[in-house]
Amino acid sequence: MYKAKILQTKIPFESLENEEKISKMALDFSVLDYQTLCYKKDSEQEKIYSSKELDIFYNDDFFVEEYESINQEYKIEIHPKTQEKLFRIRLNANEDFTILNAVLLSDEKLFYYEDLKKDILNSLFKQLIKERFLILRLSKNLEQDIERFVQILKESKTQTEFEFKVCRGVAAKAYKMGEMIFHKELSSKQRKQKDMSYDELGYCNPVKKDDLLLEFIYTQEAKSGRNLRGKTLMALEEKSLDEPKKLELKDKSIYEKDFEDRVKYYAAHYGFFTYDSLNGYSVSKVLKVESVGLKTTGSIKVDMNEEISLEVSNTNDLNDAIKGGIVNIQVPHVKINGSIGDAKIIAKILNISGGTHRESELLADTAFINIHRGFLEAQNAYIDKLENGKVIAKNVYVKASISSEIEADYIFVEELLPNNKLYPKKALVVEKSLKTGNLIHITPLLMLDKNSNETEYEDLQTLFSEIKLKIKELSKQMGNHYEFLIKNQSNVIRLKKFENKGNLTIMQKKILIVYEKIVQKYNHCVQGYKKLINLYYQMDSKFKMLQKYSYGTEIYIKAKEISYENILYFDIFDTERIRKKHILNEQDSGKLFYFSQERMSVISTKNYGENHTEKIKALTRKPFELIFSY
Repeated sequence: MYKAKILQTKIPFESLENEEKISKMALDFSVLDYQTLCYKKDSEQEKIYSSKELDIFYNDDFFVEEYESINQEYKIEIHPKTQEKLFRIRLNANEDFTILNAVLLSDEKLFYYEDLKKDILNSLFKQLIKERFLILRLSKNLEQDIERFVQILKESKTQTEFEFKVCRGVAAKAYKMGEMIFHKELSSKQRKQKDMSYDELGYCNPVKKDDLLLEFIYTQEAKSGRNLRGKTLMALEEKSLDEPKKLELKDKSIYEKDFEDRVKYYAAHYGFFTYDSLNGYSVSKVLKVESVGLKTTGSIKVDMNEEISLEVSNTNDLNDAIKGGIVNIQVPHVKINGSIGDAKIIAKILNISGGTHRESELLADTAFINIHRGFLEAQNAYIDKLENGKVIAKNVYVKASISSEIEADYIFVEELLPNNKLYPKKALVVEKSLKTGNLIHITPLLMLDKNSNETEYEDLQTLFSEIKLKIKELSKQMGNHYEFLIKNQSNVIRLKKFENKGNLTIMQKKILIVYEKIVQKYNHCVQGYKKLINLYYQMDSKFKMLQKYSYGTEIYIKAKEISYENILYFDIFDTERIRKKHILNEQDSGKLFYFSQERMSVISTKNYGENHTEKIKALTRKPFELIFSY
């Protein structure tokens, strides 16, 4: 009978083999403890760490650099071999032996027994020793993972396989040059790709607040490692002379966040991601370009709720600052030094120092234009010279207008040159001169739609008449149905009592069916009546406003020079359409014209205060303080 023996050895399996030869018995061993033996370079002095002192080896630098060699010695107990274990341990390592996992395998279903956890750990340590791995830098969850597996078996659940982490070494790190990674392309750099529209380029995609713009990955210096067999892993150094550098931020439009291996840069606010040699990278709220066109910028579109400005500083008088074509602009503040082609611009504040193309389309809250030939819709418009253009606005100030059309609440024109059509809603002032062939038309049709005409108004009147007739017909139908329902109500109530008992004749059943149908017809009429009445009051209110519309409009002709064929129309829509016409002449200089409801005629007078026209002038000019200061 072999007596168990405890040995201190660096080679447990050889010690086991020697004992088996001596005893001529099948033996096995258990790992009771171990210690780690370390030697520094050029030193024979040995440093010994017990199994309780190994936490310091979790420090990567210490593990790799402190000692030249690391070995282990084991305290084992050799004893007679019992029956074969129901499981075996297989180790899985990566190529350089810096990552080590284990798989517990069983050919049969494994069941719980008292010393299962102890046996798993012992089998693991033996397998590590057999394959020449250090029992070092063990996973801090190792025992918890094994305990969890044992608990599963303890709950009468069976398993044939269990995989768990064992330990991790330190891989060698090769030199890696720093790298700048762009997550957002510079607005000016993005070029049109195939199947990409001009509304998808960089200037249509400003960065949003807190967007990740780019990141700088720090240079990774070459660093040695050590695997789980204690071997030092050397790294090659391949340094580059063209190392990228971390950004130097010039303003607060970009902020950074530092991480262990990199720094990330984010947008501090909404805007264009730009770069220039003086200021470096920034997120700008003001975009400055020399021109806008298909080959330069593509369309420029931003969120209109953001405070973004576009400044186009064209220095070539032969070319438009904004090219014509399919390029559009949608920016809150737009300042253009030059002329524009047949482009579409949407802005809150628009300032154009040059001219506009006759096919241009402009939409703005407040617009200042030097020479306008296209279409403009705005709240406030200030135009030096209006040539063959059209303006729809609330307030309009024009220095000189020729062959153009203006529709606005308040219109102030210094010089009304030939062939204009003006549609004032509340007031018009012609200050200096009134040339030939102009039409001033006060018409309620402007209240309906900007494209309404007299035929549409007549159609509206016809519809209103039809609605009144339909209401009358429905009222009569409802009256008849209601009278029938009231007349037969008591009889129907009585019949329904008999119906519950099943004592109705065929004729009585028909009476109930007819009554229910009349109820349905009555309810249908009521619903239709409600809708028509609602529409009636809406249209009636609109017609009353149309009837009053022309009574409040004032036309001030201050011009001392009045040419021929200038016509003033007042359209009145009462029970019938009335048009009052006045041909302006030199005697009308300094007069105020308005339509009198009492006299049902156009009245003119010179008895009005000068402050009336000055108020209109101030009203139409005031919004442009924004333009001039912009």
